[in-house]
Amino acid sequence: MDRGELIRMFVLDDICDDYEEIGHITRNVTACAQRCGLAVSPAEIVEELMSLIDAGLAKAYRLFASHWPVEEFDGRPPLEELEESGGGYTYFWTTESGLELYGSRDDWWPFDEDDQLGKDWSLSE
Repeated sequence: MDRGELIRMFVLDDICDDYEEIGHITRNVTACAQRCGLAVSPAEIVEELMSLIDAGLAKAYRLFASHWPVEEFDGRPPLEELEESGGGYTYFWTTESGLELYGSRDDWWPFDEDDQLGKDWSLSE
């Protein structure tokens, strides 16, 4: 697994169980990457999140406090709408295909059952 794939999978890990907004995703992915000895930028995280959307593994939604249901974006949301805008927030959640990929976690997850970096784990070049 290369660096981009690992970051993409950390993003998928963060959105697999609930709608998550970009700030939450960025904090959690940054923390996982740091534990693996990697520095990652918010722009890199957004890029990998958008690649998940392009691959049909994640979707973007607009949630409003004032009404339901959520509005699903058709593809990528505009970058200027990743933060709060117009009374709503953009959230991300995995698709069924994304959940299937996430199910292969034992093949790529770098942390062991004690939540420590695996002794044999390494990032491919």
